[in-house]
Amino acid sequence: NKYLCESNNMMNNICYDKNVFDGRGIESDPHVTIHMGLELDGINTLRHLETICNETEPFFVRIYGYGGFQNKNNDVLLFNIDSRKLTKLHENIAALFSKKWHFDTYHPHSTIAYLKSETLDSCLEKLESNHWKDAVYSIDKLIFKEFNKDKYITLDLITKEIHVINKVDENNFLTV
Repeated sequence: NKYLCESNNMMNNICYDKNVFDGRGIESDPHVTIHMGLELDGINTLRHLETICNETEPFFVRIYGYGGFQNKNNDVLLFNIDSRKLTKLHENIAALFSKKWHFDTYHPHSTIAYLKSETLDSCLEKLESNHWKDAVYSIDKLIFKEFNKDKYITLDLITKEIHVINKVDENNFLTV
């Protein structure tokens, strides 16, 4: 999280023209999506998550530069992430939950900002002069969250503990 927050400060400086951001602007909840559309209710969900937690050891990811893509309504600026273990975890979750990925391929990334359409290329050009250095981070906790809900399930890959948190506030803030 610290690394991603520092990147957001850099984004503010490099893409100083606030007109490039769409209504959402810089990502306020830095994360890496492993899978989307999972329902986190029911005993089968906890069994599946126990399986994932028990079979997954802490692993490393490498952040290796900027990238992006265009959606129907906006452009998305992101950090590229490389990790075979993350890709394998994505495949395991899809199989356990019988949930197909809604894109042709899985591309691990962390969204930095949401940009107005047709502004991605100019922002990437500005970022190229920033002399990017790869960074490697250890992942020892996974957090599952249902879209637009306050329910979180954390999996500690070291202690193998699972915690269900139904409400997150300033006194119980989750970090990765």
